[in-house]
Order: sequence, then C-alpha cells, then structure tokens
Amino acid sequence: MTAKTRVSIRRCEGYDDNELDEAFVRALHDIGFDSGRFRGARVALKPNLLNASAPDKAVVTNPAFFAAAVRIVKAHGGTPVLVESPAFQSLERVAAKTGYDAIIAAERLEVWDNRSVAVIMNDEARRFKRFEVARPLLEADILFNLPKLKTHAITRLTCAVKNLFGTIPGLAKSRWHMRAGTGDEFPELILDLYGALSAIFSGKRSMLHLVDGIMGMEGDGPGPSGTPRKIGVVLAGTDAVAVDSVAAGLIGLDSANIATISSAAARGLGVGRMEDIEIKGVELLDIAVRDFKVPASRLSSRLRDYVLKMDALRNLWVEKPLPSPDRCTLCYQCRTICPAEAIGTAEDGASVPKYDYTACIRCYCCMEICPEAAIRLEKGKLQRIMDWF
Repeated sequence: MTAKTRVSIRRCEGYDDNELDEAFVRALHDIGFDSGRFRGARVALKPNLLNASAPDKAVVTNPAFFAAAVRIVKAHGGTPVLVESPAFQSLERVAAKTGYDAIIAAERLEVWDNRSVAVIMNDEARRFKRFEVARPLLEADILFNLPKLKTHAITRLTCAVKNLFGTIPGLAKSRWHMRAGTGDEFPELILDLYGALSAIFSGKRSMLHLVDGIMGMEGDGPGPSGTPRKIGVVLAGTDAVAVDSVAAGLIGLDSANIATISSAAARGLGVGRMEDIEIKGVELLDIAVRDFKVPASRLSSRLRDYVLKMDALRNLWVEKPLPSPDRCTLCYQCRTICPAEAIGTAEDGASVPKYDYTACIRCYCCMEICPEAAIRLEKGKLQRIMDWF
C-alpha cells in the first residue's frame, strides 16, 4: 500500500513567539521533516509580501510568522535568505511598512536584490517553458515557502502553489498576466512555474511549505480589498498541492473547482484528493470554518476565458474593478501596474482614474496593489440577476 502524503494542521491562536515556535516544531514533526536538514543548508525563505500593508490587514505573511521561520532555520545551523519581490513597490518600502525591516536588521539576513535573476526551464510544461526567477533559488538547498492563506479573485485560493509566483521579479509578474490572461491559462502558468521549481528542489534539495493561517483573508482577496478572518491554524507539508487541498477544505472551497489544485493533480505535480492525504495534528472537521466568504466570481476558468473574449458579454458576466471616489488618492499605482494599459488619468473634475473596460483583462492587479483599498469588484448585470434568483 502506497503511503499517503502528509499534511499537518496545528492550532495556533496568535503570533506569540513561544506559541509559534511550538506550532512549527509540532507541524514539522507531523510531516516527518527532520529539522537537522537545515544544518549547513542555504534556505530560501519565501513569504507573501504583496504590498506595503500593515500586518493586521492580513495581506502579507505576518512578520512574527516569518521571524519564527528564521529562528528555526538558524537554531539548526542553516543560513536563511529572504527571497521575495513585491508586485509594484520596492522591497525596502514594503519591509518598512510590514515590520520585516526590523527582522532583516536584527538577524542580518541576506536579501534578494530583485535584479539578480536566473533562467529556469520546464520541458514538461503545458504552455510556458521558460521563466526568469530569483537567482538565490538556484543556490539554495531548501525552498521554505511561507504563504498566507487567502482568497483570490482569479484562482479562488492563494496559498502554497500560488505564493511561488512571487519568485518572479516585480513588474514582470503583471506582464505575465498579460501573456497568460486571467482564465484557463493563468493557473497553467502558475503550474508550469511550480513544475520548474519542483524539478530543481528534488533529490537532495527540497521544498517545505508552512502556511500562515492564523489570521487569513476572505472575500475579494488577495489584496487590501479582502477582509481579515481569524482561522487560528498553521498548515505544513512538503507537497504544495496537498497543502492547498487541505487549506481549501478548511475554508469550505471545493478543490475540484480550483485549477491550481485539480490541474496540478491531473498533471502529477502533487496530491489533490483528500482521500490520498493523511492529516496529522488536528482533524479537519474539528477546525473547519463554515461561513468563510469566497470570491465573487461564479465562472469557471474555462468559461471565463470564453466570456473575456466577447466584448458584449464581458461586462455582463465578469466582475470589473471599480475605484471608489471616497478612498482614491489618485496615486496612480494602479495605472503603473496595469499590464493592459487600460487605466488612464482622471478626467476633468473626476476623483478616480479612468478605466477602459473594453481593454481591461480582469487580472485585478490594480486591486492587489492599491494602498488605500479603494478598488472593489462590481458584478455584471447578469451576475446580479443570477444572485437575485
């Protein structure tokens, strides 16, 4: 009988150092990861630092969670390296706002400079074979992935698999949105990248995933438009797909409807079926969140692809990003990051940028990076009718 893939769920009610340290030790023990593997190893730590948001907004991996990962690596003789590149703002600015700067200084961490990149290939890719990623990954023995458990307007869930998109530098991520679109191809892009990284971190090298699910995000995540939600758990595993499948079950999402899980499992990139996963620590049913708010979209990625190509249907069936006059400060970060160049300057007398919804590809990059959470999703007319029924 083939051994099941292990995923750990451990209760952790807050970000106290002692509670985090205990949860980490128990979680790693649950999945059979020997912390002695850190000894003498270069460990690439990959948190989620989407933008310059205060930790209590639940947009980023909490700095205390990151600090606990640094402690466990150093305590076992490893060398941690911070590998992250925010989508728009500089890492220095994001680190200062999130509290990571104090940890970087106190621990004297090596930090990826966002300019040093390396090409990795995936010969087994479905669509995208070549990626430019952080060069320190090629020098690391362990990729220690530290995602935040959040909803996502396109992929529905952003957790272990999706967090690795952040190994691509800065604004290059928005250009990938333009290349891959926001329907069926975007999850395949994420999985092609995950496949390339999985090939690197195999054999003597490994990937480890530890999820900050203490304070998660529900609603229209993954940026400031989402809503913080207490979950109170730490998840751990060496298979990102299995970790995401458990995360989805934890918040009431069907993994069959999440392409980064179902397609990954079909491609042999990981385990997606709950019956093939052995959960250690806390039982899923004992801690599952029953009323977690999911993203607004009702469309499957394939149907979304079709609708986005039809101008007459796009605004009827697909949510559009709508800036709020009450919150917008006209900083134009949205305009800078927009890969489709669908956002212009405000018209005379207007207090929000002008959106061209015929050009908008619905990638929602503008929502993710808006520092004022001034952009929300507005449903199309047919969506509102379906909601009424």
